[in-house]
Amino acid sequence: MYPMFRAISIGCVLAAVTAALYLPVRDFQFLMYDDVEYVENNSHVNQGLTRESVRWALTSTEASNWHPVTWLSHMLDVELFGISAGKHHLVNVAIHAFNALLLLVVLQRMTGSTWRSAFVAALFALHPLAVESVAWIAERKNVLSTTFWLLVMLTYAGYANRRTFFRYAILFVLFGLGLMTKSMLVTLPCVLLLMDIWPLNRVRREPLGRLVFEKIPLFALVIAASAVTMLSQQQGRAIHSAAELTFDIRAANAAVACMRYIGKMFWPADLIVFYPFPHEFAPGRWSPWIVIASLSGILMICLIALLLARRQRYRYAIVGWLWFLGTLVPASGLFVQFGSQSMADRYTYVPLIGLYIVLVWGAAHLIRSRRALAVIGLAVVVALAACTHRQLPHWRDSESLFRRVVDVEPDNWLGNYSLAVHYEREGDLPMSFAYCERLLRVPPFGRHTRKVAYDVIGRLSRHPLGIETIRRAAEQRPHDARVQMHYGIVLGLTNQPLEALRYLERSLQLDPNNAQTAAACGHVLADLKQFPAAAAAYRDALRIDPVDPDAHFGLAQVLMRAGQVAEARHHAQQAVAYDPTLADKLPPELR
Repeated sequence: MYPMFRAISIGCVLAAVTAALYLPVRDFQFLMYDDVEYVENNSHVNQGLTRESVRWALTSTEASNWHPVTWLSHMLDVELFGISAGKHHLVNVAIHAFNALLLLVVLQRMTGSTWRSAFVAALFALHPLAVESVAWIAERKNVLSTTFWLLVMLTYAGYANRRTFFRYAILFVLFGLGLMTKSMLVTLPCVLLLMDIWPLNRVRREPLGRLVFEKIPLFALVIAASAVTMLSQQQGRAIHSAAELTFDIRAANAAVACMRYIGKMFWPADLIVFYPFPHEFAPGRWSPWIVIASLSGILMICLIALLLARRQRYRYAIVGWLWFLGTLVPASGLFVQFGSQSMADRYTYVPLIGLYIVLVWGAAHLIRSRRALAVIGLAVVVALAACTHRQLPHWRDSESLFRRVVDVEPDNWLGNYSLAVHYEREGDLPMSFAYCERLLRVPPFGRHTRKVAYDVIGRLSRHPLGIETIRRAAEQRPHDARVQMHYGIVLGLTNQPLEALRYLERSLQLDPNNAQTAAACGHVLADLKQFPAAAAAYRDALRIDPVDPDAHFGLAQVLMRAGQVAEARHHAQQAVAYDPTLADKLPPELR
């Protein structure tokens, strides 16, 4: 009993240190990136805990997720503190600090090692990669679901020691609540199987088939939660088309992201809220050499971990590594891509625990001197706390958050777009249009970036200063095909179709393989009622990019006017398949 008491005491100290480190968030604001949707302007959440709001929480798929426990936690905050951003932030901090304590207790309970468990918990609590999950109110689902994750593991440790129906029932309920907080817990039954290998070592006492069989009820919950999540994401239109983000793109990105996460664990620099897909080598694609190097690194680590697993005392290596890889899978985009980010710091909140275990137990085996271990451990913890302290101010408000994004990645489309929107709300139109023009220099990739580009062009076309901004850019960069195209689109939107065609044709001369330009020509020609020419332009766009939803959409409308109903419906269906948001814009006869 004494070791557990010591672990809880150390955990309480760690929780207090963690809370003190994150205390500045009490002055932070709601972010216009999801916080508004989740709390600030959410009429249901703002009611607090009422019969109507609870019913909504249990049935809603708003924000492209079904997570009623998360909604209820936000409603409880409103019930207790009102719409106070600082108090909501502090609740996140309290949950994170409690998670650190809980992780220490779980590992001590399973391994019997207090100080190693404490160091893993300290890495988890103080690493700057956790800032995104803690300092972002909308990521309540991440920290709160991890609480249920750790409670399930703690309950499982007791169940493994003494199997009773009551303990399993508690485990089952906690797991269900966790899935109702965030569906990322779908990998937890597999992690419990890893715990059976190490440190619980149940595989030496019981058949593997029995260990798998006892988790079937948990896997049943996983299947149900996955089905609900997929339905919610599809209704929210958060899933990218497989034709747009093909498997090779997703697989390559998953491999590169995996190694980037490891790199940021060791050297947490240039952390930002949004990492876009690359565009330097090709839209959405990493250089083949980067992909090959990443896959080689993953395979090499797998081989080393497997070799070490031949000895019982080193099995933590394969368990920790598989924990990391396995828990990343739901967020890797390997099978389904949710959102338009290539990776995200928040996705490492649970997976990195596996690597922390490998590092801490590995260091204890390599470094025999306890004093040296203590000194190195303290230095690492202090350095990570300092990095976290420096990272926190970037989350103070929306301007700070996205200014950090463009400082790290000047071509980041979300950073530039968010600052453009922010400064427009502040009434600073010159600054807003400057960020709009910067954003248009980035080649669009994916549904979200195309829509943002169209939105930005629309913003520029609605104000004389915006039109002047893009006109000046077109004059200054006459050989830039993209800026010529953008000015042509703006001219088309401002009822100057003949001038628009001139700039669009110039853009096609500079870059004949730009499907967006060809589709824009189709739009302008359709406005001029030159329907055969418009159809030809749309077909040119589809020859260049067969999955361009805007070209399919425009061609469907033109063909409908020409009486070619069957082909028009085919292209309408293709447009909706590649971009489900276009379904609402289709005329009734094409639906």
